[in-house]
Amino acid sequence: MKKLEYKLPPMEHQKKAMAYAWPHYNFAYFMEMGTGKTYAAINLAAARFINKQINALVVVCPTPIKLVWESEFEKFCPIDYDVFVMQSGMNAEAKKFAAKETDALKVFVVGIEALSQGKAGEIAAAFAKSHETMTVIDEASGIKSERRGRKKTARTWACYAIGEQSMYRLIMTGTPITQGVEDLYSQFRFLNQWIIGCKSYFQFKNLYCQIGGFENRQIVGYQNVTQLLEKVEPYVYAVRTDECIDMPEKSYRQLFVEPTDDQKRAMQSLKDLFEAEIEGDSLVTATILERLTRYQQIVGGNFPFNLEDGGFGTKPIPGPNPKLQALVEDIKTLGITEKVVIWARFRPEVDLVSKTLRSEFGDRSVVEFHGGVDYADRKNAIESFQDDSSGVRFFVSNQAVGGMGITLTAGRYTYYYSNDFSYQNRVQSEARTWRNGQHRKCIYTDIIMRVPYDTMIAKAITRKQDLAVFVDSEIETIKKGGKVSFTINN
Repeated sequence: MKKLEYKLPPMEHQKKAMAYAWPHYNFAYFMEMGTGKTYAAINLAAARFINKQINALVVVCPTPIKLVWESEFEKFCPIDYDVFVMQSGMNAEAKKFAAKETDALKVFVVGIEALSQGKAGEIAAAFAKSHETMTVIDEASGIKSERRGRKKTARTWACYAIGEQSMYRLIMTGTPITQGVEDLYSQFRFLNQWIIGCKSYFQFKNLYCQIGGFENRQIVGYQNVTQLLEKVEPYVYAVRTDECIDMPEKSYRQLFVEPTDDQKRAMQSLKDLFEAEIEGDSLVTATILERLTRYQQIVGGNFPFNLEDGGFGTKPIPGPNPKLQALVEDIKTLGITEKVVIWARFRPEVDLVSKTLRSEFGDRSVVEFHGGVDYADRKNAIESFQDDSSGVRFFVSNQAVGGMGITLTAGRYTYYYSNDFSYQNRVQSEARTWRNGQHRKCIYTDIIMRVPYDTMIAKAITRKQDLAVFVDSEIETIKKGGKVSFTINN
């Protein structure tokens, strides 16, 4: 076996991650954000390349962190490589890259969202088939169970197809559980279905989930969880940030605000009539989930309304915006050089926060990171925020786009203007500031309106966090030779 000469030396836990994965064709890195799992994956692939196990690497990752993989290869890869980042409209270029002859490691990076439609999945699978390939799925909890929505189903099966054409498979995530134990099925189905011994999601649910609720179709609890984790444990390396890196403390605080009269009237109208109206624009909601989404938009200061073409528009609710006022006033209590990250669920909220901060603190003080920002400008936004001489103080983004993979350690203050129900989005977004390179205490502030629709989200995230902590601790118990045998309930 050829020994790899590192470009930068690994930390001890990264050495372990690579050593544990080396004997396996299929492996999982359950490594918390900031522990350097991308470093471990890149150097594992490099070691496999110099030992002639592979000549190509496919990386499937959330679209916002494709640029992270490109820059991480520049920093950490100790061998020659040739990287291609798949973008929309680049099918022909991708096929040329697949056919290209080179003595370097060929790296094909594709966003997982692109696998839901178009040809990206087919092209990636064909690339894997035409090479001796290792495939990595970064933030693997993004491939949910096969039955959660048409687009998610398509991306999940596309990942399976790419994996089936690959000699080696690796999944990586700091949050293997974001909704429930059922999240593990698709991740290990990608690696190898025989690890968990289930040929289908239906079989998995019968073995490990308790079914009940409406029409006896809902997951209401879990069973045989220890047996499941005993099966996956040999194929997992798990590490928490506080186990391997000397990290500063985290601190949490909440700012509570009251709704305005206009907000109260709009929410009451939704509750009573499923219909609301502000200044001639009306909103009709058909489902409970849709109502909750519209409630949250109103709480954030925007009134959503029906468009004639069947879609939705939004406009600011007249008068004061309590959340926005609380955000600005609290920021004014910070030192004038402190950098701040602000997360908001909806794009109109991002726009509203950015516009207000520019008005209060100057046009150059704010950078935005969301679906409307192109690839190059996203990279510039990160670099500007991290650069103390840039004049940028505020990084404003939505968690679904900016919450993964990027490093924002120049700031230690984080505000949540709004949250969604995703535990993964929450924990990932917190880790943008609390990761290796951060040396100061990180402070997270939730701005909460005193209405049930806002407070219930915090409770939902906490419940999912409890389940995630259980799974992590259970795997650790099994690794140490212990057994825990009880059923957990939702």
